[in-house]
Amino acid sequence: MNEGPFISACMIVKNEEACLIDCLESIRGVADEIVVVDTGSTDRTVEIARAYTDRIYYHPWQDDFAAHRNQSIGYAEGEWILVIDADERLLANRDDILKILRNPSLDAVGFRIVNRSSEGEIVFDSPRLFKNNIGCHYMGIIHEQLTGPRHIQLTDLEIHHTGYQGDAETTQKKFERNSALLQCRLREKPDDIFSHINLAVSFMTVHRYEEACSAAQHAVSFIESKDENDPLFRHAFIILLRLYLKEKRYDHAEEICLTSLRRYGPDPQVLAGLILVQIHRANWQAALDYGWTFLAVQSGKGDAVQLRLRNHLVAPFETWQVLLWIAQACVMTEELDKARRLFDRALDSAPAGSDLAIEIGAGLIRAGHRSLGLSYMTRPFAA
Repeated sequence: MNEGPFISACMIVKNEEACLIDCLESIRGVADEIVVVDTGSTDRTVEIARAYTDRIYYHPWQDDFAAHRNQSIGYAEGEWILVIDADERLLANRDDILKILRNPSLDAVGFRIVNRSSEGEIVFDSPRLFKNNIGCHYMGIIHEQLTGPRHIQLTDLEIHHTGYQGDAETTQKKFERNSALLQCRLREKPDDIFSHINLAVSFMTVHRYEEACSAAQHAVSFIESKDENDPLFRHAFIILLRLYLKEKRYDHAEEICLTSLRRYGPDPQVLAGLILVQIHRANWQAALDYGWTFLAVQSGKGDAVQLRLRNHLVAPFETWQVLLWIAQACVMTEELDKARRLFDRALDSAPAGSDLAIEIGAGLIRAGHRSLGLSYMTRPFAA
């Protein structure tokens, strides 16, 4: 038995032989027991699980993730429950977790869920560790949500999800399952905003952008008609923004950004979208105005701002990209000192090994600033 509180890891599985070992290895030494609910595996999933635990239970698949999630936590004997999926990896050790659990008022811990897919990196907070026997349970047939915790502490502990990194066939099967469940839910409750948002994300994973746009538009319509101000729902506006930009529908992109700002307040991703819209229109001063606001919000310390910076259901604009856009507007308004500082900040935070300095230099030369442009183009060779 490990020192500290007894932790039960709970999971639901079906045909997970390709990824289950990595998951179980990641929680070895963290969990005192592992509870597995199998919903009909026909591969080696159960055999693999038996090498790690004898707490395996069998329930036929019910087209309801929350129901099976609640079955799994119902078997847990630990003081704390850690929920993880077979296609996830825990990137935290027991000592990391125990430090957080020393807080006596805490009843749940939020982990950073990092999901990499063809659409980029999606990151969001999720309460994955919570006290047992305080009434916590899951709701929602898919993308189920935990209800019951009163005091959730957000942390930088990570769980990496690999479910959308498989081959095209695996991604398609996951999409078909998820979209069918979401559409079933929406037939029962057409105004379920969260299901419309998740359906939009599902369509995006298989590059069905027109249907993704329709689902996000339905979400926004219900948000507006119900006058909903739940910060979670701002993702519908950001999804629409990204889709409108992909289609070069700049008027629509601007409108959805301004609506989001009025409803939810400053958001770095929304402001980044407005910068890009103004650049495409060559409205350089407007791009700068939104740019300075972006930088002020990005450096904000308030809880609401930090939550916006942490959570993304679609891959966010990277800060270094936005710095480049603002710098471009500075160049076009002849504010070269400001442009230079922004270009330098972008280079400091851009991915290593890129040709960004050369691209910046070439852009400056095209804009008529040959000397400054050459200084950037020669940087990679100066070291």
